[in-house]
Amino acid sequence: MVNDLIVARLSGSGIFIQGYADDICLLAVGKFPNTVSGLMQWALSTVQICCSEVRLSVNPDKTGLVAFTRKRKLQGFFEPQFFGVKLSFLGSVKHLGVILDSRLTWREYVEV
Repeated sequence: MVNDLIVARLSGSGIFIQGYADDICLLAVGKFPNTVSGLMQWALSTVQICCSEVRLSVNPDKTGLVAFTRKRKLQGFFEPQFFGVKLSFLGSVKHLGVILDSRLTWREYVEV
């Protein structure tokens, strides 16, 4: 299922995908916040459709959203929804044992 999602549906769409077992990391890159948020919403909707087709569930409470930017305020960036839950920004997220913070400083990862 993850291979189908990564290869067939999301590759070549402007979304970078990293998958390992049942963990998936989606990365949308762009200059304008509204473009990035639109891409991320599309990718999350694609994941949601694929999961419903094969009857898999995802816990949106375990889904993290981090903006890697130098900007203080993200004007024009809307918070995407995933399985009916509005995702809010986190200061850091843990993926495959690595803690990534919004400034990519590695401080939190080294401390843990």
